[in-house]
Parts: sequence; structure tokens; C-alpha cells
Amino acid sequence: MSVLTPDVVPIPVDQYFPYEQGGKIFWFKNLNGIEMPVSTATYSLWNEVNPLRPNCGTPEYISSLINRKVVTNKKNTLSWTVVHSWSDFGKSSKVTKYPAIGVNPVRATENLLSDDIKTISINELLWRVRMKYKPEQTKKMIKMIED
Repeated sequence: MSVLTPDVVPIPVDQYFPYEQGGKIFWFKNLNGIEMPVSTATYSLWNEVNPLRPNCGTPEYISSLINRKVVTNKKNTLSWTVVHSWSDFGKSSKVTKYPAIGVNPVRATENLLSDDIKTISINELLWRVRMKYKPEQTKKMIKMIED
């Protein structure tokens, strides 16, 4: 069993507005000199589509952006979506399989994603980011955690 300590855990960052910042990744060294990824959300699940915020919108809109990005890149894409959890999607979304509040718009968005797309936890996403950009350091960290 491995134990994750605060000095090795990556961090998702969500600012107040706009919530989505395009998935920017910043690297900061912790007190032990280990570079830590700090990642902003790529998309924002919101109850409206706003042309001034091209990465923000309804389950249908966000799922279409994610699907398009994966098809265009034809490779593993790492991104995450922040959810405006108090939005009422009842009037803005055509997804009626679930009630239009709470976690249900997230489920609706996930159901609209291509079968080629796998959703993962934010923790796993940030470890994958670390492995993609800093593989040697990440392998050393995993070894340190396992020991």
C-alpha cells in the first residue's frame, strides 16, 4: 500500500472566473526540489454557451469539443473540465436522460463522449501529466512512494 504525501501530490487549480483556462500547466518546485504540476481546467460545464468563452457550455457543447479534440489530435489528450455545479441545465440542454442539476449533467456529458475517450479521476490525470512531461522524475517519485 502506498501513501501519498502532500509534498508529492499534483494540484488542480480552479480560479473564480473564468473557470476554464485552457488546460495550462505550470510547474513549481516543492520544498524538496521536486517539480509539481499545477493544472488549470480546459473546459467548464455551464448552463449556457457563450461566444466570449469558447471552452464553456452545456453537456452537448462540451462533449462535442472534447470529441473533436481527440479526433483532431488522434492521440492521448489530457484535459479536465470544471463543473459549475449549481447551474440548472434544464432550459439550456437537450439532455433529458437525467435531472438537469447536480452531478447529472456530468453523467450526461460523459454519455455523449466518443467510445475512444476514457474519463479518469483528477488525481490520475495529474499523475499522467507528470508522467508525460517529467517521466524520469515521476518514476523516481513512484519508487519513493512504494518504498
